[in-house]
Amino acid sequence: MAGGIGSKLTDKAVKAFAAKAERGKKLADGGGLYLFITPAGGATWRVKYRIEGKEKTYSVGPYPLVSLAAAAKSKPSCSKTKTPCRSAG
Repeated sequence: MAGGIGSKLTDKAVKAFAAKAERGKKLADGGGLYLFITPAGGATWRVKYRIEGKEKTYSVGPYPLVSLAAAAKSKPSCSKTKTPCRSAG
């Protein structure tokens, strides 16, 4: 399956991962963006980033309401700032 170090996700890989719905699992796209299967079984796009060495998480939105392309496009660039993350798009 696509994802992980050095590869970008495809719509096909995302659909297959979400269909399995293994709670607590993550499928990474790179740059901190990943699809997370929640304990309730829903899929949510999230971005992991750091502010002053502390790891933070920003929720982009639920899959399939937010597509892979939309999640990647709206990925915020907050790692360079020292303020909480806000959506770029």
